Amino acid sequence: MKSLVKEMVNLWYIITLLGEPLYCSIGLTVSLLLYLMARFLGKRSDFIKRFFILAIPALTVSLLTIFLIKTVYFIPRPCTPCIDVLNDCNPYCEDDSSFPSGHTATGFAIFTSLWFVRKSKKHLPLFFFPVAIALSRLALGVHTPVDVIVGGVIGFASAVVMDRLL
Repeated sequence: MKSLVKEMVNLWYIITLLGEPLYCSIGLTVSLLLYLMARFLGKRSDFIKRFFILAIPALTVSLLTIFLIKTVYFIPRPCTPCIDVLNDCNPYCEDDSSFPSGHTATGFAIFTSLWFVRKSKKHLPLFFFPVAIALSRLALGVHTPVDVIVGGVIGFASAVVMDRLL
């Protein structure tokens, strides 16, 4: 119990959850359902509609790309997961491929989609969030700089490609 409280207090861990693919997918799904309910009740939002039309395909392409790369090129993480070893292990370390960072790709896909929908320089600070997610993955010791850079490029490129296609 004590380690769980310590883990939740860790700011880097909280920031890294912003890029958790499962949580982002659930969040987008719930948001989409709320949007559809609002539409059914007669309320419209072109911004939200455009965001979903861009973000859902961008996130899907990003996550599929990450999955394929991680499946084809297994690169061990720069940390030791706490599966078999209890000493000198990293509680944030997963037992899967390190390259590329799925959290970073998720963050960049979603926030780039949001920026494309708004297309305003005043919204450029939105990129603080995916950059913070990338830094959190490094601070937690679960990725290398190359992992997060490539993950960021994949997430950003997925949103750019989807913006051009849609």
